[in-house]
Amino acid sequence: MSQNLPLTGIRVIDYSHFLAGPHMSRCLAAMGADVIKVERPKGGDAGRAHGYFKDGQSGYFLQQNMGKQGLCIDLKDKRGLAMMHELVKTADVFVENYRPGALTKLGLGYAELSALNPRLVYCSVSAYGHTGPDSAKAGFGLIAEAKSGAMAQLGNPGEAPPLLRIPIADMYTGVHGVAAICAALVGRATSGKGQHIDLALYDCMVSIHDYAVQRYTFSGGTDLPRQTGSGQPDSPIYGVFSGNLPDRRRRAGRRCSLHDPRRTGGELCRRDPHCRCMDQSARGQGVPCGARCR
Repeated sequence: MSQNLPLTGIRVIDYSHFLAGPHMSRCLAAMGADVIKVERPKGGDAGRAHGYFKDGQSGYFLQQNMGKQGLCIDLKDKRGLAMMHELVKTADVFVENYRPGALTKLGLGYAELSALNPRLVYCSVSAYGHTGPDSAKAGFGLIAEAKSGAMAQLGNPGEAPPLLRIPIADMYTGVHGVAAICAALVGRATSGKGQHIDLALYDCMVSIHDYAVQRYTFSGGTDLPRQTGSGQPDSPIYGVFSGNLPDRRRRAGRRCSLHDPRRTGGELCRRDPHCRCMDQSARGQGVPCGARCR
């Protein structure tokens, strides 16, 4: 059965660059929204300069801007600003990810645009949000991942945390933006008014914590995030283990520590080389597991 995409008829003005904003509006486009990406003259979105390149085109840029229409406007020219204002009057959503205050100086802040179009849903993405002690600071995804405490749990104890080749902070914030925009559009149906959505990379990274926040809170601040290698301290069978190894459960007459009644779960089973038998026995016992993609 065919059906219309849910955001058909919704117009989005995307004046964002690099990743969080473009990813957000790309998702809106995938749901049927009419997304118009506005870029600066000459260089355009800085993402155009990032590889992988083929035939002079950036795969990075194309991936995050598929399904959009493109427009180049010089907002420092009064005629360009007037054109943008006219465009905003026809829009339902405006997306930006500049440092707080930057667009206000250009005449594109929420106060200015909502005066032109009271039904406008205006979504801002920044490192630390538009309020608070760090709001004026610049930042990007990697900083948010580190400051949030997420990196404090990655890697082996005493070593620098690994650099995840997945931009979690940007992508996760983009997904939060999609949800918030859709909720604001639903709210507008009854209120008749748009609203300002203020998203921070840092806030979204803090919200993704599951164990760390509750452990810190319930312990009175004594249980801090720590690096635990490739295992889960509270669950010896939840982790990443080496595969295709011989069964070592009975090596040298010693039982695997997984079956040791003295085990409390506070120490990683992964660190016991004899416990790698879990890799071999898991599939046979019906335990969910999967191979690491390479």
